[in-house]
Amino acid sequence: MFKKSPSEEVHYQFEFFNKFSEIYGIRHQERPSFNPYQNPRLFLMAFLGYLEQAMAFNRIYESLNNIGEFCCLLAIESLGINVAVRYMCKIIMKDDENFRKMLENVKNFYEREEQSEQYRHILETNLKLSNFLLKALTIFFFNLCMFLHVLAFVSSWFSGRFLLVAPIYMPWIDPNTLFGYTISSSILFLFTMWIFVVFLPSEGIVIMSALQTIPMGQIFILKLKIFGDELIESKKSLKKTNFVNVKLTEPPTSTLMEQKSNLNQRHDQKFQ
Repeated sequence: MFKKSPSEEVHYQFEFFNKFSEIYGIRHQERPSFNPYQNPRLFLMAFLGYLEQAMAFNRIYESLNNIGEFCCLLAIESLGINVAVRYMCKIIMKDDENFRKMLENVKNFYEREEQSEQYRHILETNLKLSNFLLKALTIFFFNLCMFLHVLAFVSSWFSGRFLLVAPIYMPWIDPNTLFGYTISSSILFLFTMWIFVVFLPSEGIVIMSALQTIPMGQIFILKLKIFGDELIESKKSLKKTNFVNVKLTEPPTSTLMEQKSNLNQRHDQKFQ
């Protein structure tokens, strides 16, 4: 992969974030917040973007060739530390052309369908039900993905091995194969799952990351998230529009005064 100079890399990063801000309405800042509690939308999209790469096995092996770039990502990022999230976003930027196209397609799809009341109602219902129906599945796959990255992170401290547990508990499994890597990683899964359950951000952050392994799941996640944000804005603008219309359609002051005087005359005539 072509390696950019430091100045080109900085320019490329700003270009990427400007595009990100344009699509998702994220206000551009000189130092944008990557804290999942302060800016959950940016955190979520960065996380899903990296999962799209990390879940592919060829990507995992590519990354293992440069262990320093791969091992320090989601193990720390899952606990919400800003530095790791920012580093993860830098890696996405190195190969983000497909990611950009996916974002553009979702944006175009939403713009075409946003006038459909039926579509709006269906997505609003899905938005309400998504966390309830898919939270257990999401947590399971989320922890599974995180655990694989934790193993790479921990084992990177030991030269010559990227799985610490393989030579100790299962000497008959070669950790340099995909099968060996998967089986070996399952040993510590139960011991580490509770860590991620405790530290998992609730609701907005945990949105169907398991579906990221499916192409249609990627589109569904993004559509749902974009619609959730846009729905809130549309409701706000709708209220403002109704308020303006009421003001504009009120009769002029002179007409109101005439009606009031007519009512007073009728009232006086009744008592005369």
